[in-house]
Amino acid sequence: MKCPLIKIVEQVASATLEVGVKDCIQEKCAWWNKRHGVCSIEVIGSVLEAISCSLADIASKPPLRRG
Repeated sequence: MKCPLIKIVEQVASATLEVGVKDCIQEKCAWWNKRHGVCSIEVIGSVLEAISCSLADIASKPPLRRG
């Protein structure tokens, strides 16, 4: 498995970061979710956004009164 994120870190460390979007290597990538056929990094971002929206919604509601 290859991890493009490691390559990016290596490029940043050596100051040779190439600008531009790279093609997804899908099944060859350590972050590829074979079961769902998606990039885990993209899914993580979407899930964190949904969690953030849910927490903001909860925080905007007044607390429940008990008893």
